[in-house]
Amino acid sequence: MQNEPQIIADIFHQTRGLTRWYLKKIPEEKMVLRPEFNGVQLNSAYWIQAHLCWAEAYLCIKSTGAEVPEIPWLNQFTLGSKPEQIKQEPSVQEVRDAFEQVHQLAMDHIRALDPESLGESSGLPMFPTRRIALYHAIRHEGTHTGHIGWICKLLGIPAV
Repeated sequence: MQNEPQIIADIFHQTRGLTRWYLKKIPEEKMVLRPEFNGVQLNSAYWIQAHLCWAEAYLCIKSTGAEVPEIPWLNQFTLGSKPEQIKQEPSVQEVRDAFEQVHQLAMDHIRALDPESLGESSGLPMFPTRRIALYHAIRHEGTHTGHIGWICKLLGIPAV
């Protein structure tokens, strides 16, 4: 029988699977395109992937008591950051590699957590407990997966 942290990790990992499915459909040269819809310029799939990497590092690793890996560009993709303000732009491949590295670290870390520790403080003001931070990580990932799906449609990339 799985414990709660293992179940949370499995749910997050399944959500990440859908994110990966969409991202694999986008050719590298289109990853950085920022489509426009009704006069609004959207973020690129590249920016969203880097942002999801940052979010997983903080919501799944840092908020549960572990150290975030040293990724020099990671904090440029925080909540509220703007693509035009990026000073140290990593390559598409660097983002892909960090995305996989952070995910593996996060899943291993969450699966190893003591279930009792989920009630402890996350250290993040928006999420009072580790459990709530992890639940939000799942919601956050799924929301941005939907954004990537829309980007595929706007770029003429079939989602099937």
